[in-house]
Amino acid sequence: TSGYVGLAFSYNDLPQDGFIAGVDEQGDQYSRHLQLNHNDSDTEVFRLAPTIKKNIEFGNILENESETVIEGSKKLANCDKGKRFKGDIMKVYYMIGSEDIQGDFQSIDIDLKKPSQYGFTFLTLFTSVQTDFQQLEDKFRSAPYKLDLKRPKVEGDAQCKVFKGKSSAKFYTGFVPLLKGYNGENGLIRRMTVYQCDPASSDLAEEFTGDTLDCDDDDYLPYSFCKSILFIWTPGSRGEMMKEETGLKALVNEKRKHYILLQVIYNAGTGFLTDDSGMELFYTRKEMEPAGKMIVGHRPSNKLIIMPQADGWRTTGLCSSQCLDSSGVDMMNISSVSLHAGDRADDMSLIAVHGGVRETVVSGFRSDYQPVRQLFTT
Repeated sequence: TSGYVGLAFSYNDLPQDGFIAGVDEQGDQYSRHLQLNHNDSDTEVFRLAPTIKKNIEFGNILENESETVIEGSKKLANCDKGKRFKGDIMKVYYMIGSEDIQGDFQSIDIDLKKPSQYGFTFLTLFTSVQTDFQQLEDKFRSAPYKLDLKRPKVEGDAQCKVFKGKSSAKFYTGFVPLLKGYNGENGLIRRMTVYQCDPASSDLAEEFTGDTLDCDDDDYLPYSFCKSILFIWTPGSRGEMMKEETGLKALVNEKRKHYILLQVIYNAGTGFLTDDSGMELFYTRKEMEPAGKMIVGHRPSNKLIIMPQADGWRTTGLCSSQCLDSSGVDMMNISSVSLHAGDRADDMSLIAVHGGVRETVVSGFRSDYQPVRQLFTT
């Protein structure tokens, strides 16, 4: 093939530095180091120009009929002015070209309106984010839970629907999102949450099955008794898979029935888009080691306010000593962490303290990238 591959690394939502590389028609490797020359955030166009400063230590640059492979490493200078990370999330822009770069080229424009050539993704530097959910599909049964097709209100909306859970579901082991079109990427959906309902209120939950209704309506009762969180989807997440041989126990009543509430919260939008998104839940009838989810902070609501004259609001929560192994902060009984907030949140983190030792376990928050951060490896 002909063409190039490039990456640019962001510290503050701008592609500050990077490279392009490839193999020319004569089979010779080429590479160029780049730095930001000009940006126009309104039009989402960023111009990068060649620089003599080395951003990458290149290894092999290989090309065959189907792909170009660039091997290399980059030292992340977290102390340089203007290049300090906030947490462990890094935004990476990519560039793909069908023609080789000429030796005298002057610049390259990253134009995000051309998604076949340019775009961006995110990397976490110290925590793991799940991207492969094939094990869920191979090992467990699943069922879809989706809203009825609706057009969210232009000023923002919250829609809910109650479902009867599968009778064979004894433990839930994970989920993947079921998103309509590009609604998971275009900023329409802020959050999707699946709750389990209180078994003592099963008769009342049954009355609300079948219809998608306004969650914030004063007459919508399930929101008051369906509070046990199963799973949360937020932008950037591809789903969640529980640690092997563990699961979230279905909350069944004396008749072995249980009910689930799906809530989808929408940002203000155009008023033209329709949506029937939801989640596919994976489950098993076999016994698993019970896992639990602890919620720290406020339950998601559109009624939380910051008082006048206040600069901001900080929410702090504590987990009991059961969250830590007796040996200290290096051994935790927490398998995964999700940091969720709206677009006005500034920062979030998980800090472990044991015997006077304080260690940041998970840091870095973006409203547009809130995946589940795994603290274990599979």
